[in-house]
Amino acid sequence: MTDFSPRAILATGVTGFVGSHLARTLESKGHRVTRMRRDVRDPDTFPRGQFDLIVHAAAMVDKKYWGSPELYEVNVEGTRRLLDAFPHAKMVFISSADVERDTLTPYATSKRDAERLVLERSASHLAVRPPSVFGPGDTHDKLVPRLFAKYRLGQSMTMSEGRNEFIFVEDLANQLAEGLSRSGIWRIHGRTISNRQLDHLVGLVCRGEAPSGLDEDASYFYRGLKSIGEDREVIS
Repeated sequence: MTDFSPRAILATGVTGFVGSHLARTLESKGHRVTRMRRDVRDPDTFPRGQFDLIVHAAAMVDKKYWGSPELYEVNVEGTRRLLDAFPHAKMVFISSADVERDTLTPYATSKRDAERLVLERSASHLAVRPPSVFGPGDTHDKLVPRLFAKYRLGQSMTMSEGRNEFIFVEDLANQLAEGLSRSGIWRIHGRTISNRQLDHLVGLVCRGEAPSGLDEDASYFYRGLKSIGEDREVIS
């Protein structure tokens, strides 16, 4: 079976940021995608049928959940229940590069624990570790949406020094759609940018100003940020 043969896929997290892009991309490649909109904690609501793959992107992400038992229930126990409900399907688990950090947030800890469940269940399963994802439709409490809120809504924020790695959501979706036959751990790499430069580029997008003299990496970020600006009302 090649990466491009049509498959029956159950996709979770399809109402969310990454999951919605993944589902659309998989459908565009000819896969038969069943979009699961139910709670992953409740197996009684899971779709019935046989699936070749479970592309599992459903997760609690935002910091407001980090102190809640729901974080573990959704991110870890929800994953376990999917594995139990579909024992013959390969799972493609959307994890995070955050699990590789020396100090883990509660979110990263939940992703690490869910990863272990997935990889211990079958050698054919895949855990995908992307860096931070940005693009249209992201409403999570993360750096890029906060920067847009800073310029659109006049919200104040303190910028720290440092650099971060990101990948544009459509690039992630395309890479994943082409790598469904992989197994084990797949670390997907993005591009890095300083927080200051990211702030500058978001400001340009929100003011409708054209950039000049951008290098390849900065141009990559500007194109992605511009698509966010075009996707929503941006205060100039």
